[in-house]
Amino acid sequence: MRSSWIASRILERATPKSLDTSAVDRFIQKLSLGARSLCLSLGWDAPCYVEVEGLPDPLWLPLSHQLPMYRARHAHYDRLIGEVATFIRSTQPLRMIDVGANVGDSILAASAAESDAFLAFEPHPAFIRYLRANLSNLENVIFSDVACGADEGSVVLPQAARGTAGTVVAGNAAAAQVSLASLDASVPLLWKGLTPNFVKIDTDGFDIDVIEGGGVLLRDTRPWLLYEADPRLTATGIERHIDGLALLNDAGYRCAAAFTNLGHFSMRLATADAPSWRKLFETHSAKGPVYYHDVLLAPSEAELTHFLVQLGAKRWPGVEA
Repeated sequence: MRSSWIASRILERATPKSLDTSAVDRFIQKLSLGARSLCLSLGWDAPCYVEVEGLPDPLWLPLSHQLPMYRARHAHYDRLIGEVATFIRSTQPLRMIDVGANVGDSILAASAAESDAFLAFEPHPAFIRYLRANLSNLENVIFSDVACGADEGSVVLPQAARGTAGTVVAGNAAAAQVSLASLDASVPLLWKGLTPNFVKIDTDGFDIDVIEGGGVLLRDTRPWLLYEADPRLTATGIERHIDGLALLNDAGYRCAAAFTNLGHFSMRLATADAPSWRKLFETHSAKGPVYYHDVLLAPSEAELTHFLVQLGAKRWPGVEA
Protein backbone atom coordinates (compact mmCIF):
# COMPACT_ATOMS: atom_id res chain seq x y z
CA MET A 1 0.00 0.00 0.00
CA ARG A 2 2.90 2.36 0.71
CA SER A 3 4.20 1.90 -2.84
CA SER A 4 0.76 2.81 -4.16
CA TRP A 5 0.68 5.93 -1.98
CA ILE A 6 4.09 7.02 -3.29
CA ALA A 7 3.09 6.39 -6.92
CA SER A 8 -0.16 8.30 -6.39
CA ARG A 9 1.69 11.34 -5.05
CA ILE A 10 4.15 11.25 -7.98
CA LEU A 11 1.35 11.12 -10.57
CA GLU A 12 -0.67 13.72 -8.68
CA ARG A 13 2.20 16.20 -8.63
CA ALA A 14 3.20 15.44 -12.23
CA THR A 15 -0.28 16.44 -13.40
CA PRO A 16 -0.74 20.18 -14.07
CA LYS A 17 -3.44 21.76 -11.91
CA SER A 18 -4.01 24.87 -14.05
CA LEU A 19 -2.36 26.98 -16.73
CA ASP A 20 -1.65 29.70 -14.17
CA THR A 21 0.80 28.02 -11.79
CA SER A 22 3.67 29.40 -9.76
CA ALA A 23 7.34 28.80 -10.51
CA VAL A 24 7.52 26.51 -7.46
CA ASP A 25 4.57 24.43 -8.69
CA ARG A 26 6.15 24.13 -12.14
CA PHE A 27 9.44 23.03 -10.57
CA ILE A 28 7.68 20.37 -8.46
CA GLN A 29 5.79 19.18 -11.55
CA LYS A 30 9.05 18.91 -13.51
CA LEU A 31 10.69 16.91 -10.72
CA SER A 32 7.64 14.64 -10.47
CA LEU A 33 7.62 14.03 -14.22
CA GLY A 34 11.27 13.03 -13.98
CA ALA A 35 10.55 10.72 -11.05
CA ARG A 36 7.67 9.14 -12.97
CA SER A 37 9.85 8.54 -16.04
CA LEU A 38 12.56 6.98 -13.88
CA CYS A 39 10.07 4.67 -12.13
CA LEU A 40 8.60 3.52 -15.44
CA SER A 41 12.05 2.97 -16.98
CA LEU A 42 12.80 0.64 -14.04
CA GLY A 43 9.56 -1.27 -14.68
CA TRP A 44 7.74 0.10 -11.63
CA ASP A 45 4.20 0.85 -12.81
CA ALA A 46 2.43 0.88 -9.46
CA PRO A 47 -1.32 1.43 -8.93
CA CYS A 48 -2.32 5.04 -8.25
CA TYR A 49 -5.46 6.54 -6.77
CA VAL A 50 -5.76 10.12 -8.03
CA GLU A 51 -8.26 12.82 -8.86
CA VAL A 52 -8.86 13.31 -12.59
CA GLU A 53 -10.05 16.62 -14.02
CA GLY A 54 -13.76 16.54 -14.88
CA LEU A 55 -14.55 13.21 -13.19
CA PRO A 56 -16.50 13.14 -9.92
CA ASP A 57 -14.34 10.71 -7.96
CA PRO A 58 -10.66 9.70 -7.88
CA LEU A 59 -9.64 6.83 -10.16
CA TRP A 60 -7.47 3.78 -9.74
CA LEU A 61 -5.03 3.57 -12.64
CA PRO A 62 -1.40 2.64 -13.31
CA LEU A 63 1.37 5.22 -12.91
CA SER A 64 1.98 5.06 -16.67
CA HIS A 65 -1.56 6.17 -17.54
CA GLN A 66 -1.80 9.47 -19.44
CA LEU A 67 -5.46 10.24 -18.66
CA PRO A 68 -4.92 12.62 -15.70
CA MET A 69 -2.42 14.71 -17.66
CA TYR A 70 -4.42 14.87 -20.86
CA ARG A 71 -7.63 15.82 -19.09
CA ALA A 72 -5.85 18.50 -17.08
CA ARG A 73 -4.15 20.03 -20.11
CA HIS A 74 -6.96 19.87 -22.68
CA ALA A 75 -10.45 21.20 -21.94
CA HIS A 76 -12.25 19.02 -24.52
CA TYR A 77 -10.19 15.82 -24.31
CA ASP A 78 -12.37 12.79 -23.42
CA ARG A 79 -15.40 15.09 -22.88
CA LEU A 80 -17.44 14.09 -25.93
CA ILE A 81 -18.63 10.85 -24.33
CA GLY A 82 -20.28 12.73 -21.47
CA GLU A 83 -21.80 15.28 -23.83
CA VAL A 84 -23.36 12.57 -26.03
CA ALA A 85 -24.60 10.67 -22.96
CA THR A 86 -26.26 13.81 -21.59
CA PHE A 87 -27.92 14.47 -24.95
CA ILE A 88 -29.31 10.92 -25.14
CA ARG A 89 -30.46 10.98 -21.53
CA SER A 90 -32.56 14.08 -22.22
CA THR A 91 -35.10 11.81 -23.95
CA GLN A 92 -34.42 8.26 -22.70
CA PRO A 93 -32.29 6.25 -20.27
CA LEU A 94 -28.76 5.65 -21.45
CA ARG A 95 -27.89 2.11 -22.62
CA MET A 96 -24.20 2.22 -23.43
CA ILE A 97 -21.81 -0.40 -24.78
CA ASP A 98 -18.18 0.49 -24.08
CA VAL A 99 -15.75 -1.49 -26.24
CA GLY A 100 -12.27 -0.92 -24.90
CA ALA A 101 -13.47 0.22 -21.50
CA ASN A 102 -9.89 0.60 -20.19
CA VAL A 103 -10.03 1.84 -16.56
CA GLY A 104 -13.72 2.80 -16.71
CA ASP A 105 -13.27 6.51 -17.37
CA SER A 106 -15.72 6.55 -20.30
CA ILE A 107 -18.55 5.12 -18.25
CA LEU A 108 -17.75 7.48 -15.38
CA ALA A 109 -17.65 10.39 -17.84
CA ALA A 110 -21.20 9.45 -18.85
CA SER A 111 -22.31 10.28 -15.26
CA ALA A 112 -24.33 7.12 -14.76
CA ALA A 113 -27.90 7.42 -13.54
CA GLU A 114 -29.85 4.64 -11.81
CA SER A 115 -31.98 4.09 -14.91
CA ASP A 116 -28.93 3.62 -17.18
CA ALA A 117 -27.34 0.32 -18.22
CA PHE A 118 -23.77 -0.38 -19.32
CA LEU A 119 -21.95 -3.26 -21.00
CA ALA A 120 -18.16 -2.92 -20.69
CA PHE A 121 -15.71 -4.93 -22.81
CA GLU A 122 -12.08 -4.88 -21.66
CA PRO A 123 -9.86 -7.88 -22.45
CA HIS A 124 -6.47 -6.51 -21.40
CA PRO A 125 -5.29 -7.91 -18.05
CA ALA A 126 -3.45 -4.65 -17.32
CA PHE A 127 -6.74 -2.76 -17.09
CA ILE A 128 -9.42 -5.21 -15.98
CA ARG A 129 -8.75 -4.84 -12.25
CA TYR A 130 -8.76 -1.04 -12.49
CA LEU A 131 -11.99 -1.12 -14.48
CA ARG A 132 -13.75 -3.24 -11.88
CA ALA A 133 -12.40 -1.19 -8.98
CA ASN A 134 -13.45 2.14 -10.49
CA LEU A 135 -16.95 0.93 -11.34
CA SER A 136 -17.50 -1.14 -8.20
CA ASN A 137 -20.13 1.29 -6.89
CA LEU A 138 -22.28 0.98 -10.01
CA GLU A 139 -24.83 -1.83 -9.99
CA ASN A 140 -25.90 -1.41 -13.62
CA VAL A 141 -22.66 -2.52 -15.33
CA ILE A 142 -21.98 -5.91 -16.94
CA PHE A 143 -18.30 -6.73 -17.55
CA SER A 144 -16.78 -8.90 -20.25
CA ASP A 145 -13.10 -9.76 -20.71
CA VAL A 146 -13.66 -10.80 -24.33
CA ALA A 147 -11.96 -8.83 -27.11
CA CYS A 148 -14.40 -7.65 -29.77
CA GLY A 149 -13.60 -8.11 -33.45
CA ALA A 150 -14.96 -9.20 -36.79
CA ASP A 151 -14.75 -12.95 -36.11
CA GLU A 152 -14.71 -15.56 -33.37
CA GLY A 153 -11.41 -16.93 -32.13
CA SER A 154 -8.54 -15.43 -30.17
CA VAL A 155 -6.13 -12.51 -30.37
CA VAL A 156 -2.75 -11.76 -28.81
CA LEU A 157 -2.53 -8.45 -26.94
CA PRO A 158 0.72 -6.54 -26.41
CA GLN A 159 2.04 -5.13 -23.18
CA ALA A 160 0.14 -1.99 -22.18
CA ALA A 161 1.95 1.34 -22.29
CA ARG A 162 0.81 4.85 -21.29
CA GLY A 163 -2.70 3.62 -20.59
CA THR A 164 -3.29 2.02 -23.94
CA ALA A 165 -2.69 -1.23 -25.82
CA GLY A 166 -3.06 -1.95 -29.52
CA THR A 167 -2.46 -4.80 -31.91
CA VAL A 168 0.78 -6.73 -31.75
CA VAL A 169 3.51 -5.27 -33.95
CA ALA A 170 7.16 -6.19 -34.40
CA GLY A 171 9.13 -5.53 -31.23
CA ASN A 172 6.15 -5.57 -28.87
CA ALA A 173 6.12 -8.13 -26.09
CA ALA A 174 2.90 -10.11 -25.88
CA ALA A 175 0.88 -9.69 -22.70
CA ALA A 176 -1.86 -12.28 -23.15
CA GLN A 177 -3.88 -14.31 -25.58
CA VAL A 178 -7.60 -13.63 -25.10
CA SER A 179 -10.89 -14.80 -26.58
CA LEU A 180 -12.23 -12.88 -29.56
CA ALA A 181 -15.92 -12.50 -30.38
CA SER A 182 -18.17 -10.21 -32.39
CA LEU A 183 -20.63 -7.73 -30.93
CA ASP A 184 -23.39 -9.44 -32.90
CA ALA A 185 -22.67 -12.72 -31.09
CA SER A 186 -21.84 -11.27 -27.66
CA VAL A 187 -24.47 -8.62 -26.98
CA PRO A 188 -27.56 -10.90 -27.17
CA LEU A 189 -25.92 -13.30 -24.70
CA LEU A 190 -24.66 -10.71 -22.23
CA TRP A 191 -27.44 -8.12 -22.51
CA LYS A 192 -30.65 -10.07 -22.89
CA GLY A 193 -33.64 -7.81 -23.46
CA LEU A 194 -31.53 -4.66 -23.86
CA THR A 195 -30.49 -2.80 -26.99
CA PRO A 196 -27.88 -0.01 -27.02
CA ASN A 197 -28.52 3.61 -27.84
CA PHE A 198 -24.81 4.50 -27.56
CA VAL A 199 -21.78 2.43 -28.61
CA LYS A 200 -18.27 3.74 -27.90
CA ILE A 201 -15.31 1.94 -29.48
CA ASP A 202 -11.67 2.61 -28.64
CA THR A 203 -9.54 -0.42 -29.44
CA ASP A 204 -6.31 1.03 -30.87
CA GLY A 205 -6.48 -0.27 -34.42
CA PHE A 206 -9.30 -2.82 -34.10
CA ASP A 207 -12.17 -0.32 -34.39
CA ILE A 208 -13.27 -1.23 -37.91
CA ASP A 209 -13.07 -4.92 -37.03
CA VAL A 210 -15.43 -4.24 -34.11
CA ILE A 211 -17.80 -2.32 -36.40
CA GLU A 212 -17.72 -5.15 -38.94
CA GLY A 213 -18.52 -7.67 -36.19
CA GLY A 214 -21.42 -5.49 -35.02
CA GLY A 215 -22.95 -4.89 -38.43
CA VAL A 216 -26.31 -6.45 -37.61
CA LEU A 217 -26.52 -4.68 -34.24
CA LEU A 218 -25.74 -1.29 -35.79
CA ARG A 219 -28.13 -1.79 -38.70
CA ASP A 220 -31.04 -3.02 -36.59
CA THR A 221 -30.76 -0.67 -33.58
CA ARG A 222 -28.92 2.36 -35.10
CA PRO A 223 -27.38 3.64 -31.84
CA TRP A 224 -25.19 6.70 -31.48
CA LEU A 225 -21.69 5.52 -32.36
CA LEU A 226 -18.35 7.04 -31.36
CA TYR A 227 -15.17 5.35 -32.50
CA GLU A 228 -11.47 6.11 -32.91
CA ALA A 229 -10.26 6.40 -36.50
CA ASP A 230 -6.49 5.97 -36.37
CA PRO A 231 -5.28 4.50 -39.68
CA ARG A 232 -1.70 4.49 -38.37
CA LEU A 233 -2.65 1.70 -35.97
CA THR A 234 -4.76 -0.19 -38.51
CA ALA A 235 -3.19 -2.98 -40.55
CA THR A 236 -4.34 -1.71 -43.97
CA GLY A 237 -4.42 1.95 -43.02
CA ILE A 238 -6.72 4.54 -44.53
CA GLU A 239 -8.47 2.19 -46.95
CA ARG A 240 -9.63 -0.02 -44.09
CA HIS A 241 -11.28 3.02 -42.50
CA ILE A 242 -12.88 3.97 -45.82
CA ASP A 243 -14.29 0.44 -45.97
CA GLY A 244 -15.61 0.90 -42.43
CA LEU A 245 -17.46 4.07 -43.41
CA ALA A 246 -19.00 2.20 -46.33
CA LEU A 247 -20.22 -0.45 -43.88
CA LEU A 248 -21.76 2.27 -41.72
CA ASN A 249 -23.40 3.85 -44.75
CA ASP A 250 -24.93 0.45 -45.59
CA ALA A 251 -26.19 0.25 -41.99
CA GLY A 252 -28.11 3.50 -42.50
CA TYR A 253 -25.68 6.11 -41.17
CA ARG A 254 -25.51 8.89 -43.75
CA CYS A 255 -23.23 11.45 -42.12
CA ALA A 256 -20.71 11.80 -39.31
CA ALA A 257 -18.87 14.44 -37.34
CA ALA A 258 -15.10 14.21 -36.92
CA PHE A 259 -13.32 15.46 -33.78
CA THR A 260 -9.55 15.64 -33.26
CA ASN A 261 -7.86 13.48 -30.65
CA LEU A 262 -8.04 16.46 -28.28
CA GLY A 263 -11.80 16.72 -28.74
CA HIS A 264 -12.02 19.70 -31.09
CA PHE A 265 -14.64 19.65 -33.84
CA SER A 266 -13.08 19.26 -37.31
CA MET A 267 -15.89 18.85 -39.81
CA ARG A 268 -19.08 17.06 -40.75
CA LEU A 269 -18.88 14.61 -43.65
CA ALA A 270 -21.14 12.22 -45.53
CA THR A 271 -20.20 8.61 -44.84
CA ALA A 272 -20.19 7.98 -48.60
CA ASP A 273 -17.76 10.84 -49.31
CA ALA A 274 -14.61 8.70 -49.50
CA PRO A 275 -12.34 11.37 -51.08
CA SER A 276 -13.01 13.83 -48.24
CA TRP A 277 -12.39 11.18 -45.60
CA ARG A 278 -9.09 10.29 -47.25
CA LYS A 279 -8.01 13.93 -47.13
CA LEU A 280 -8.98 14.13 -43.46
CA PHE A 281 -7.12 10.94 -42.53
CA GLU A 282 -4.04 12.10 -44.44
CA THR A 283 -3.71 14.97 -41.94
CA HIS A 284 -2.86 12.46 -39.19
CA SER A 285 0.75 12.40 -38.06
CA ALA A 286 2.78 10.70 -35.36
CA LYS A 287 4.28 14.15 -34.72
CA GLY A 288 0.89 15.87 -34.37
CA PRO A 289 -0.84 18.16 -34.00
CA VAL A 290 -3.60 15.69 -35.02
CA TYR A 291 -2.80 12.07 -34.21
CA TYR A 292 -6.23 10.63 -35.02
CA HIS A 293 -9.91 11.57 -35.23
CA ASP A 294 -12.88 10.41 -33.21
CA VAL A 295 -15.87 9.81 -35.48
CA LEU A 296 -19.37 10.43 -34.16
CA LEU A 297 -22.50 9.11 -35.87
CA ALA A 298 -26.13 9.55 -34.84
CA PRO A 299 -29.30 7.54 -35.50
CA SER A 300 -30.38 10.24 -37.96
CA GLU A 301 -28.96 13.32 -39.66
CA ALA A 302 -31.48 15.47 -37.79
CA GLU A 303 -30.27 14.19 -34.41
CA LEU A 304 -26.63 14.79 -35.33
CA THR A 305 -27.50 18.33 -36.43
CA HIS A 306 -29.39 18.97 -33.19
CA PHE A 307 -26.47 17.68 -31.12
CA LEU A 308 -23.85 19.72 -32.99
CA VAL A 309 -25.90 22.91 -32.80
CA GLN A 310 -26.42 22.42 -29.07
CA LEU A 311 -22.76 21.58 -28.51
CA GLY A 312 -21.61 24.43 -30.72
CA ALA A 313 -23.56 26.95 -28.71
CA LYS A 314 -21.52 25.91 -25.68
CA ARG A 315 -18.10 25.15 -27.12
CA TRP A 316 -17.56 27.01 -30.37
CA PRO A 317 -20.13 29.77 -30.99
CA GLY A 318 -20.40 30.74 -34.63
CA VAL A 319 -19.43 27.35 -36.08
CA GLU A 320 -22.15 25.95 -38.30
CA ALA A 321 -23.12 22.32 -37.85
